[in-house]
Amino acid sequence: MTFSQKYLILFLVLFLMGCNSSDETKKKIPKKDLTENFPNQLTSQEVAGGWELLFDGKKIGHWRSYNSDTLPNQGWYIDVEKNLVVEKGGGDLVTKRKFESFDLKLDVQLSALANSGIFYRILEKNDTAIWCNAIEYQLLGPKVLEKSKDLPLKKHATGDVYDLISADSESKVSIGKWNQARIIVLNNYVEHWLNGQLILEYKLDTDDWNNLVSKSKFRNYPNFSKTTSGNIGLQEHGSVVKFRNLKIKEL
Repeated sequence: MTFSQKYLILFLVLFLMGCNSSDETKKKIPKKDLTENFPNQLTSQEVAGGWELLFDGKKIGHWRSYNSDTLPNQGWYIDVEKNLVVEKGGGDLVTKRKFESFDLKLDVQLSALANSGIFYRILEKNDTAIWCNAIEYQLLGPKVLEKSKDLPLKKHATGDVYDLISADSESKVSIGKWNQARIIVLNNYVEHWLNGQLILEYKLDTDDWNNLVSKSKFRNYPNFSKTTSGNIGLQEHGSVVKFRNLKIKEL
Protein backbone atom coordinates (compact mmCIF):
# COMPACT_ATOMS: atom_id res chain seq x y z
CA MET A 1 0.00 0.00 0.00
CA THR A 2 1.46 3.32 -1.06
CA PHE A 3 1.76 6.38 1.19
CA SER A 4 -0.98 8.19 -0.73
CA GLN A 5 -3.38 5.28 -0.27
CA LYS A 6 -2.69 5.19 3.51
CA TYR A 7 -3.31 8.97 3.69
CA LEU A 8 -6.59 8.63 1.81
CA ILE A 9 -7.82 5.88 4.15
CA LEU A 10 -6.87 7.92 7.24
CA PHE A 11 -8.70 10.96 5.83
CA LEU A 12 -11.88 8.95 5.21
CA VAL A 13 -11.82 7.47 8.75
CA LEU A 14 -11.42 10.90 10.35
CA PHE A 15 -14.13 12.34 8.10
CA LEU A 16 -16.63 9.62 9.04
CA MET A 17 -15.83 10.03 12.75
CA GLY A 18 -16.45 13.74 12.44
CA CYS A 19 -19.81 13.19 10.73
CA ASN A 20 -20.96 10.78 13.44
CA SER A 21 -19.87 13.20 16.15
CA SER A 22 -21.74 16.03 14.44
CA ASP A 23 -24.88 13.93 14.11
CA GLU A 24 -24.73 12.91 17.78
CA THR A 25 -24.30 16.55 18.81
CA LYS A 26 -27.32 17.58 16.77
CA LYS A 27 -29.42 14.89 18.44
CA LYS A 28 -28.51 16.21 21.89
CA ILE A 29 -29.55 19.81 21.14
CA PRO A 30 -33.33 20.15 21.62
CA LYS A 31 -35.17 22.23 19.05
CA LYS A 32 -36.69 25.31 20.69
CA ASP A 33 -38.78 28.17 19.50
CA LEU A 34 -36.61 31.24 18.94
CA THR A 35 -38.83 33.20 21.29
CA GLU A 36 -37.85 30.84 24.13
CA ASN A 37 -34.16 31.66 23.67
CA PHE A 38 -34.67 35.31 22.75
CA PRO A 39 -37.98 36.56 24.17
CA ASN A 40 -39.55 39.89 23.20
CA GLN A 41 -38.11 39.78 19.70
CA LEU A 42 -39.56 39.15 16.27
CA THR A 43 -38.22 36.43 14.01
CA SER A 44 -37.40 37.32 10.41
CA GLN A 45 -40.51 35.40 9.36
CA GLU A 46 -42.67 37.45 11.73
CA VAL A 47 -41.21 40.71 10.44
CA ALA A 48 -41.90 39.64 6.86
CA GLY A 49 -45.43 38.62 7.89
CA GLY A 50 -46.30 42.03 9.30
CA TRP A 51 -46.04 41.33 13.03
CA GLU A 52 -45.23 44.12 15.49
CA LEU A 53 -43.90 44.03 19.05
CA LEU A 54 -46.05 45.62 21.74
CA PHE A 55 -43.28 45.12 24.33
CA ASP A 56 -39.54 44.80 23.70
CA GLY A 57 -38.38 43.91 27.20
CA LYS A 58 -36.81 47.33 27.74
CA LYS A 59 -39.60 49.89 27.92
CA ILE A 60 -43.40 50.12 27.99
CA GLY A 61 -43.65 52.70 25.23
CA HIS A 62 -46.69 51.21 23.48
CA TRP A 63 -48.82 51.37 26.62
CA ARG A 64 -50.49 53.81 29.01
CA SER A 65 -52.93 53.65 31.89
CA TYR A 66 -56.62 53.21 31.16
CA ASN A 67 -58.30 56.62 30.84
CA SER A 68 -54.92 58.37 31.10
CA ASP A 69 -52.16 59.66 28.84
CA THR A 70 -49.39 58.41 31.12
CA LEU A 71 -48.14 55.18 32.66
CA PRO A 72 -48.93 54.30 36.27
CA ASN A 73 -46.27 55.25 38.81
CA GLN A 74 -46.58 51.91 40.60
CA GLY A 75 -47.70 48.35 40.07
CA TRP A 76 -46.19 47.75 36.63
CA TYR A 77 -42.48 47.16 36.02
CA ILE A 78 -39.92 45.26 33.93
CA ASP A 79 -38.06 42.59 35.91
CA VAL A 80 -34.47 41.37 35.47
CA GLU A 81 -35.62 38.72 32.99
CA LYS A 82 -37.21 41.42 30.83
CA ASN A 83 -40.78 40.38 31.63
CA LEU A 84 -43.61 42.86 32.03
CA VAL A 85 -44.91 42.33 35.56
CA VAL A 86 -48.04 43.64 37.26
CA GLU A 87 -48.63 43.79 41.01
CA LYS A 88 -51.44 45.12 43.15
CA GLY A 89 -52.24 48.81 42.76
CA GLY A 90 -51.06 49.42 39.21
CA GLY A 91 -54.41 49.70 37.48
CA ASP A 92 -55.12 48.49 33.96
CA LEU A 93 -52.84 49.13 30.97
CA VAL A 94 -54.09 49.81 27.44
CA THR A 95 -52.30 50.22 24.13
CA LYS A 96 -51.91 53.72 22.77
CA ARG A 97 -53.22 52.47 19.43
CA LYS A 98 -56.62 51.07 18.59
CA PHE A 99 -57.11 47.88 16.60
CA GLU A 100 -60.07 46.53 14.64
CA SER A 101 -59.11 43.19 13.06
CA PHE A 102 -55.95 41.61 14.44
CA ASP A 103 -54.01 38.54 15.53
CA LEU A 104 -52.61 38.99 19.07
CA LYS A 105 -50.17 36.61 20.73
CA LEU A 106 -48.56 36.85 24.16
CA ASP A 107 -46.99 34.66 26.82
CA VAL A 108 -48.38 34.82 30.34
CA GLN A 109 -47.22 33.25 33.60
CA LEU A 110 -49.79 32.77 36.34
CA SER A 111 -49.67 31.64 39.94
CA ALA A 112 -52.39 29.40 41.33
CA LEU A 113 -54.11 32.46 42.82
CA ALA A 114 -53.56 34.85 39.91
CA ASN A 115 -56.43 36.89 38.50
CA SER A 116 -56.12 38.99 35.35
CA GLY A 117 -57.40 39.30 31.81
CA ILE A 118 -56.72 40.53 28.29
CA PHE A 119 -59.22 43.12 27.08
CA TYR A 120 -59.88 43.95 23.44
CA ARG A 121 -61.94 46.46 21.49
CA ILE A 122 -61.88 48.70 24.56
CA LEU A 123 -64.13 51.75 24.66
CA GLU A 124 -62.67 54.20 27.17
CA LYS A 125 -65.15 56.24 29.19
CA ASN A 126 -64.43 58.42 32.18
CA ASP A 127 -65.69 57.11 35.53
CA THR A 128 -66.35 53.71 33.94
CA ALA A 129 -64.30 50.58 34.67
CA ILE A 130 -62.53 48.98 31.73
CA TRP A 131 -64.54 45.74 31.93
CA CYS A 132 -67.87 47.54 31.49
CA ASN A 133 -67.28 48.17 27.78
CA ALA A 134 -64.55 45.70 26.73
CA ILE A 135 -64.53 41.97 26.00
CA GLU A 136 -62.16 39.95 28.18
CA TYR A 137 -60.02 36.87 27.58
CA GLN A 138 -59.96 35.55 31.15
CA LEU A 139 -56.67 34.74 32.92
CA LEU A 140 -57.23 32.94 36.21
CA GLY A 141 -55.37 30.56 38.49
CA PRO A 142 -57.34 27.41 39.40
CA LYS A 143 -57.15 28.06 43.15
CA VAL A 144 -59.21 31.25 42.72
CA LEU A 145 -62.20 29.26 41.52
CA GLU A 146 -61.74 26.67 44.23
CA LYS A 147 -61.76 29.30 46.97
CA SER A 148 -64.67 31.32 45.58
CA LYS A 149 -68.14 29.91 46.24
CA ASP A 150 -70.02 32.51 44.19
CA LEU A 151 -68.07 32.06 40.93
CA PRO A 152 -69.12 29.18 38.68
CA LEU A 153 -66.36 27.25 36.93
CA LYS A 154 -67.86 27.90 33.53
CA LYS A 155 -67.17 31.25 31.84
CA HIS A 156 -64.44 32.22 34.31
CA ALA A 157 -61.53 29.87 33.53
CA THR A 158 -58.43 30.89 31.58
CA GLY A 159 -59.29 31.39 27.92
CA ASP A 160 -63.02 31.92 28.47
CA VAL A 161 -64.85 35.02 27.28
CA TYR A 162 -65.34 36.34 30.80
CA ASP A 163 -68.91 35.76 32.07
CA LEU A 164 -70.17 34.93 28.57
CA ILE A 165 -68.63 31.88 26.85
CA SER A 166 -66.89 28.84 28.30
CA ALA A 167 -64.20 27.07 26.29
CA ASP A 168 -65.21 23.61 25.07
CA SER A 169 -61.59 22.43 25.17
CA GLU A 170 -59.77 20.44 27.84
CA SER A 171 -56.65 22.56 27.34
CA LYS A 172 -55.29 23.61 30.72
CA VAL A 173 -53.10 26.47 31.84
CA SER A 174 -49.76 25.50 33.38
CA ILE A 175 -49.16 27.24 36.69
CA GLY A 176 -45.77 28.86 37.20
CA LYS A 177 -44.82 28.22 33.57
CA TRP A 178 -45.24 30.21 30.38
CA ASN A 179 -48.51 29.80 28.51
CA GLN A 180 -49.38 31.35 25.16
CA ALA A 181 -52.65 33.21 24.85
CA ARG A 182 -53.85 34.17 21.38
CA ILE A 183 -56.82 36.23 20.22
CA ILE A 184 -57.83 36.54 16.58
CA VAL A 185 -60.47 39.10 15.62
CA LEU A 186 -61.58 39.42 12.02
CA ASN A 187 -64.48 41.84 11.68
CA ASN A 188 -67.13 40.21 13.92
CA TYR A 189 -65.52 36.77 14.07
CA VAL A 190 -63.38 35.99 17.14
CA GLU A 191 -61.17 33.07 18.19
CA HIS A 192 -59.53 32.36 21.57
CA TRP A 193 -56.45 30.12 21.60
CA LEU A 194 -54.50 28.66 24.53
CA ASN A 195 -51.11 26.98 24.14
CA GLY A 196 -51.55 26.42 20.42
CA GLN A 197 -55.07 25.05 20.64
CA LEU A 198 -58.27 26.74 19.46
CA ILE A 199 -60.52 26.64 22.53
CA LEU A 200 -63.52 28.75 21.46
CA GLU A 201 -64.92 30.88 18.65
CA TYR A 202 -67.89 33.21 18.36
CA LYS A 203 -69.43 36.04 16.36
CA LEU A 204 -70.21 39.50 17.65
CA ASP A 205 -73.38 41.44 16.90
CA THR A 206 -75.56 38.40 16.32
CA ASP A 207 -78.78 37.27 17.99
CA ASP A 208 -76.83 34.58 19.88
CA TRP A 209 -74.27 37.08 21.13
CA ASN A 210 -76.87 39.66 22.14
CA ASN A 211 -78.79 36.97 23.99
CA LEU A 212 -75.69 35.99 25.95
CA VAL A 213 -75.00 39.61 26.88
CA SER A 214 -78.60 40.16 27.98
CA LYS A 215 -78.25 37.34 30.54
CA SER A 216 -74.85 38.42 31.86
CA LYS A 217 -73.49 41.13 34.17
CA PHE A 218 -73.00 43.30 31.07
CA ARG A 219 -76.71 43.74 30.38
CA ASN A 220 -76.66 47.05 32.25
CA TYR A 221 -73.88 48.48 30.08
CA PRO A 222 -75.30 49.51 26.67
CA ASN A 223 -71.84 50.20 25.19
CA PHE A 224 -70.44 46.77 25.95
CA SER A 225 -68.87 45.16 22.84
CA LYS A 226 -70.44 47.78 20.56
CA THR A 227 -67.27 49.40 19.24
CA THR A 228 -65.63 47.87 16.16
CA SER A 229 -62.20 49.33 16.93
CA GLY A 230 -60.54 49.71 20.30
CA ASN A 231 -57.45 49.35 22.45
CA ILE A 232 -55.89 46.16 23.76
CA GLY A 233 -55.72 46.01 27.57
CA LEU A 234 -53.97 44.09 30.35
CA GLN A 235 -55.81 43.85 33.65
CA GLU A 236 -54.47 44.47 37.14
CA HIS A 237 -56.62 42.57 39.59
CA GLY A 238 -54.59 42.48 42.77
CA SER A 239 -52.18 39.64 41.98
CA VAL A 240 -48.77 39.17 40.38
CA VAL A 241 -48.86 38.22 36.69
CA LYS A 242 -45.99 38.17 34.19
CA PHE A 243 -46.21 38.90 30.46
CA ARG A 244 -43.75 38.66 27.58
CA ASN A 245 -43.66 38.21 23.79
CA LEU A 246 -46.59 40.57 23.22
CA LYS A 247 -47.01 40.61 19.44
CA ILE A 248 -49.77 41.80 17.13
CA LYS A 249 -50.55 41.65 13.44
CA GLU A 250 -53.30 43.75 11.91
CA LEU A 251 -55.58 41.79 9.58
